[in-house]
Amino acid sequence: MACFKPSPRQLEYLVAVSKTGSFSKAARLCHVSQPTLSTQIQLLESQLQVTLIERSRSGACPTPIGLKVIDQSKSILADLSHLMNTVAHTSGNLDNKIKLGVGPTFGPYFLPYLLPSLNTKDFGLEILITEGSWEDMQEGLLKGELDCALTSPFEELIHLEYEEIIAEPMWIGIPVDHEFARCDRLLPEMLKGQKFFGLADDYTYYQTKLQEFCDFVGASIHEEYVGANLDAIRQLVSIGKGLSFFPEYYVASEFTKEGRVALRQISGVSLSRSIGLIWRQDSPRQLHFQKLLDACKGSLMDCRELSERQIA
Repeated sequence: MACFKPSPRQLEYLVAVSKTGSFSKAARLCHVSQPTLSTQIQLLESQLQVTLIERSRSGACPTPIGLKVIDQSKSILADLSHLMNTVAHTSGNLDNKIKLGVGPTFGPYFLPYLLPSLNTKDFGLEILITEGSWEDMQEGLLKGELDCALTSPFEELIHLEYEEIIAEPMWIGIPVDHEFARCDRLLPEMLKGQKFFGLADDYTYYQTKLQEFCDFVGASIHEEYVGANLDAIRQLVSIGKGLSFFPEYYVASEFTKEGRVALRQISGVSLSRSIGLIWRQDSPRQLHFQKLLDACKGSLMDCRELSERQIA
């Protein structure tokens, strides 16, 4: 075993099984057959003389030693990706394609304003966009599957850089026939005991901000109702089931014909979330990212003007 060194492909297969919890799903993710993936992981376990994955009818789960190996595998794969980026940069082979991740509660409502500026000859970069969860984008960045992401900051920014482009205001959505809708602004104490709708676990940052706010005002999050997306939450609020948070650019995009939900701010409380661009610290594309940042900040002006008219 002392002379054995796992191949990058074996490590990719192992990480994929950990991510998906399934050999078949991991094989599809890696674009190989399941027997090929299974054989390579069995070979890896045999050569390391440890069991890395527990197999059961319910799925595939890493063993304790497997978790340690998987964490190191992610780091190794990220280092390999960084190495290839460095070689491409120093040899003048860095292409003009940028793989950009976007979050589902911001990207779809901001991209219509950003894309026109990205599609001009003057911009000079081709942006390949992928929508994903907070966790997917963080993993994609560290593994080199993404060059950068337009999202909220991660809890840990190890090996990553983040530059905020906006503190996006958040609005409280209230059913129009609710007593609070008669107030121009709400007081924090009015929300004590109220129920707020949250999103599924994939929306980590949104849920964290909502929980912090509920703890502050003495409200709580609905446990029996979990929205799959912002549209689902808006529908629940519109039929009087409770209250919720709505980001300003979502409001500008989707509230044009919404007459059943009133939007209010809280007196003395600034409700907002940070949105910015995040990338690997050692990426050779620093100039590309600055160009993308400038385009984002320029597009925000048009988007903000529309949102202010919509909310007014």
